[in-house]
Amino acid sequence: MNARRKNPPPDTAFAKEQFDAIYPDGVQHHYWTLARNRIIADELRKSLSMNAGGGGLEIGCGRGVVVASLRARGFEVRGVELAPISPVAGAENFVRAGTDAFALPEAERRGFRYLLLLDVLEHLPDPAGFLEKTRAAFPNAAFVMATVPARMSLWSNWDELNGHFLRHDFNSVQALADAAGGTLLRRSHFFHALWLPARLLLLAGRKRSERITPPRGRAALLAHRLLAFLFWCEHRLLPGKLPGSSLLFVLSLRPKA
Repeated sequence: MNARRKNPPPDTAFAKEQFDAIYPDGVQHHYWTLARNRIIADELRKSLSMNAGGGGLEIGCGRGVVVASLRARGFEVRGVELAPISPVAGAENFVRAGTDAFALPEAERRGFRYLLLLDVLEHLPDPAGFLEKTRAAFPNAAFVMATVPARMSLWSNWDELNGHFLRHDFNSVQALADAAGGTLLRRSHFFHALWLPARLLLLAGRKRSERITPPRGRAALLAHRLLAFLFWCEHRLLPGKLPGSSLLFVLSLRPKA
């Protein structure tokens, strides 16, 4: 699990310019966000069906896009974010901005039954250490669900801009689980259809756009909803071992037998 980035950022909190680029107003309507939210909801239902359920916490939740989406689907989830962000509509009362998750009151931390780390671990120089610290700080959390960017073959200017240390694959995720002392319950690539275009773009020497552009207008909104639906179908129908541009995994925080 060697890091690709040579000059890591001084901390893990995004600067305002980064948030403006990747969390613009309307980002919740972008096809990537819509599909990812639906995939996360499906996978979370699977995990909760195998555990006692209860409330969850998204650590590093950004503007609360996933928090708002999950709550609209009936999940009891809250978010915490280091940066002083303004939450999106629907997350205003459920996201705590400018706050370190580990600084939450002990009684509150003990109340969470699961944790979400959605595109967070790739920003950390020691993700295994972070997961060990998380297990100690949230002793009643049964599992962590995480998403990470996949495949070092897709490393680009986007990773550099956002301070990534690594794009993951099945082997690196297993190594991370082993180093953190957890049990990997499942892992799956998603956004399979994005892998080849992203790879071809790199082979052509082209850079990725460094800003997310939300859809504007009725036709664009409908197009993004259709794309999101197709990516959700893809995730349900295709084997998770097929390459994709993102990877989701679930890690048990219970002590190994």
